[in-house]
Amino acid sequence: MLKGSCACGKIRYEIAGSLNGPVNHCYCQGCRKQSGSGFSSTARVEASVMNVLVGRHLVRSWQHAAGTEHFFASCCGALIYSRDPADLGNLLLPLGTLDCDPKIGKNLHVDTSSKAAWLPPWGLPVIAEGEEIDPVISSLWVTPKGVPRE
Repeated sequence: MLKGSCACGKIRYEIAGSLNGPVNHCYCQGCRKQSGSGFSSTARVEASVMNVLVGRHLVRSWQHAAGTEHFFASCCGALIYSRDPADLGNLLLPLGTLDCDPKIGKNLHVDTSSKAAWLPPWGLPVIAEGEEIDPVISSLWVTPKGVPRE
């Protein structure tokens, strides 16, 4: 069971399961704007296992021109999750809202051609914007020291 919350704590959620796939550190302009940072760190979670426990009435959404719907906390502005209309069975979860360690060891850098010039490279696998991700994930997984590779 994973638990998370918005920045002010008025919205709390739980995930009755685990996150799917690797952590994506995305450098595209949309993710940079959404996170207010040089990149966003997200992972997929099945929509059916995500449950907003407290503060559901405070969750608002807006739709990006590309169709992705972003759900955020009206109380503090924190992004809670996003939903891609092409993948309705999964949500994209910003990992900064988790209140625990999700214990995911796999990481990828994506859309690096959009990376802000002031960010240094991290040495994680690099996938250029528009490049197919799924076929290369298993060969590019990087695990932190001490975490067994699957």
